[in-house]
Amino acid sequence: MPTSIDPVLLSDDIMEGSRFGPEFSTVVLENPNGAEQRIQRWASPRHSGQIGFGVRTQAQLADLKAFFMGRGGKARGFLFRDHRDCTAELQPIGTGNGSRTQFQLVKLYSSGSIDVIRKITRPTSVSVFKNGVAATSWTVDAATGMVTFSSAPTTGQVITASFSFYVPVRFDTDRMDVTLEGVMGGWESIPVIEVRE
Repeated sequence: MPTSIDPVLLSDDIMEGSRFGPEFSTVVLENPNGAEQRIQRWASPRHSGQIGFGVRTQAQLADLKAFFMGRGGKARGFLFRDHRDCTAELQPIGTGNGSRTQFQLVKLYSSGSIDVIRKITRPTSVSVFKNGVAATSWTVDAATGMVTFSSAPTTGQVITASFSFYVPVRFDTDRMDVTLEGVMGGWESIPVIEVRE
């Protein structure tokens, strides 16, 4: 059964001051002599964080409560804009072979000899290029990030893309516990976590 992601975005003033970043899952096995063996369970991270620091008024609290109610707590996902990481320029998404017409949008994070590929599923403002020249006759699925050409790029053509993107997330709690006093003094945060599809 597909995960439900509502195509709605929490307002920027509520997301002000949010904390959001990557989290890996690693198992550390320690021998009696202290030597370690580390097992990385995920090839790419799952992003998570805290929102709600921007809530300072009764009106903002009402907006956030309505949004939380509409999502049913953890039940329904929504879109999140991570202002620190929401764009990508000329990302390589594949090489033509004369028959392939679909290419998944991804963002590459490189450090030394290590590359981590992040699948992008909620893109906006997409531009696609073949060997650095703006491509024509293509579409992108706004819910999957899949680029589809009407005819296959020729063999050897390097396909790149520039885009902005949202992250599908959900609240990581079913409870919203707040007081007016808490709001006026800088309300406590609500945890959110990326929804992998």
